[in-house]
Amino acid sequence: MEENLRGVLGVNKVPLSYLIRGNPEVPDLFFLNPMRGGTTPEGPYGTAYNSFSGEMIACAPHGTPKYDEDNAILMKILTELVSGTHHEASIKPYKRSRDGRGAF
Repeated sequence: MEENLRGVLGVNKVPLSYLIRGNPEVPDLFFLNPMRGGTTPEGPYGTAYNSFSGEMIACAPHGTPKYDEDNAILMKILTELVSGTHHEASIKPYKRSRDGRGAF
């Protein structure tokens, strides 16, 4: 599921797999990224990450209006995946609040 969500971009053009990362907090490394300190790194992302999308997934903030929209998109994806299966009941408590992260 995580790998599939890497290929689905949210409203902020960040892969939706940021929604299901283990720690919802933005890591301190984000603020130490050389691109944000005035120097130019070797790639378009900080040295702590293997790719630009990896940095976006690790550093996209939770708790914003765009997060809420992306979370609703994730809920829709999960609802479609489990529709008609015995797993459908397990995500029902999260449907009303459109909490895809919680349902995951």
